[in-house]
Amino acid sequence: MKHKYRPLLAAADFLATAMGSRALPSTSTTLTALSTAVSEGTKVTLTASVTSGSGSLTKGQVIFCNASATYCEGSAYLGIAQVTSAGTAVLPIILGPGSPTVQANFLGTTSFASSSSSTQTIKVTAGVFSTTASITPSGSAGNYTLKGQVVGSPYDAPTCSVRQVVVDGF
Repeated sequence: MKHKYRPLLAAADFLATAMGSRALPSTSTTLTALSTAVSEGTKVTLTASVTSGSGSLTKGQVIFCNASATYCEGSAYLGIAQVTSAGTAVLPIILGPGSPTVQANFLGTTSFASSSSSTQTIKVTAGVFSTTASITPSGSAGNYTLKGQVVGSPYDAPTCSVRQVVVDGF
């Protein structure tokens, strides 16, 4: 995995193994998304389930990242969630248009090793926005006012005015 915290986790696992003369129990992280194809502005709920052996883990943290990036930072960092008593970490998020490839990364604990999920692609289609524009002139020769208005749905833009003085017939 390419994420920048991975070498630190590997070092921590190595030291825990060397100091305790035993390996930390392995874990498995599974990522699910309630929707894998949404329109822009729609909330997507990412859920990571963390298990070890036959049971769910109830402590720890999961970082959600855009796995297409080299490092899980900046815009590639989607968020972090606490593993709950149900053995899941949940991140509700609104993604921008495109097809980000998401991955859940369990950070591990002092008792359990870290693990990463397989990736999942979420297709986010750009919203369709309708707009109308109008310009209304007023005034007299040499002192015209143009009032412009742009209205878009679902967002409304403010009305603005432009004033220009005409000199020598231009």
